[in-house]
Amino acid sequence: MMLLAYLVWDPKPGMFNFDIPILQRPILWYGFLFAFGFFVGFLVLTYLLRRYFLLKPEFCKEDVSSWPGLVHGLYASRGPVAKKIFSKLSASNQQWCSEWKVGQHIDEEDKKALLSAINAVLVDPRIKFDTPLTSLSRRLFSFAARRWSEEASLKALKRLQIEQELKSGIHTIKAKTAKKAEQLTFYVLIGAIVGARLGDVLFYQSWLELARNPLSIFAVWQGGLASHGGAAGILIALGVFTWRRKIPFWSAVDFTVIPTAIAAVFIRIGNFFNQEILGTPTHLPWGIIFLHPADGGPIVPRHPAQLYEALWYLCVFGILMWYWHRHLPFKPVGKVTGLFLLLVFGFRFFIEFIKMEQSAHLSPAALLTMGQILSVPFVILGCYLLFRKRY
Repeated sequence: MMLLAYLVWDPKPGMFNFDIPILQRPILWYGFLFAFGFFVGFLVLTYLLRRYFLLKPEFCKEDVSSWPGLVHGLYASRGPVAKKIFSKLSASNQQWCSEWKVGQHIDEEDKKALLSAINAVLVDPRIKFDTPLTSLSRRLFSFAARRWSEEASLKALKRLQIEQELKSGIHTIKAKTAKKAEQLTFYVLIGAIVGARLGDVLFYQSWLELARNPLSIFAVWQGGLASHGGAAGILIALGVFTWRRKIPFWSAVDFTVIPTAIAAVFIRIGNFFNQEILGTPTHLPWGIIFLHPADGGPIVPRHPAQLYEALWYLCVFGILMWYWHRHLPFKPVGKVTGLFLLLVFGFRFFIEFIKMEQSAHLSPAALLTMGQILSVPFVILGCYLLFRKRY
């Protein structure tokens, strides 16, 4: 008879042997990996946005950091960029610009004229500059030159040259990206935490126990975050974000699903450290014995379901990045979100067959688990976004 040497897993929940001062709480592996996942997601989002803004280089009001600085730069600068933009202004606007003084009001018509002149230079293929680029700008342009058409890469080059010469009045793509990435990450983080906690409370915990201790709802550090609730919370948070800033909803979601996929990898590894979201018993050679399972179940070899999910989410991240490189900008809008929902929650539906039931509202003998029931709406939404004909 062949004996199998199963891996025994029993790490300490805390990363160190000391607590955080004042809070008197340890730094947990799960909390660290959760935060690190969002940090990596932020870096990915920054990468995506920076190249998207480079592909959409036209200037708008949001790109102007200082109207007085822009006017002064156009008139005072002797660089080739400023001269070309100045020449695109009408005679009356040129006179106004040359006579403008610090503190003088700039009305909306003048602002529109300035932006129109800048964009006229940007889209004119006959205009080229020899302005040297910074190291970051060179890397961005190198990306554009390798992947985009000559027209698109020329626009990207001129965008970088314009913002470099008129930096006193224009946000650089780097600054614009950082601002948008921070805003999106803030909304996604709040939506994920609140939604995941409420999802766990509503669908997995006993309502009678919550009625006895309602303040336990806020005890996030004790665990209890549901990914389906987190997904719903992110969608609601992005709905608020896009409504406040008057931008298309699905366009914003398209940019967040790729960072979400890589963040989910680290979250599931955190679950592995916590010995939670456990698989069913197995005799397969890669089964893992959890010595302190969160569900209080038997200490037997189980499927490492957390690692299965982490590996799959890593694959989803790779697929979505490939799709992004092939279809930048995301067109049709919402399709990458549909692909994400179908891949992630379709997988969630099937992997639930080898996971222990976690909901207090369903018995182990139920036909479907709570995770499968909650995955169905997301799969349907993903199919709709992926296969709809009108966008």
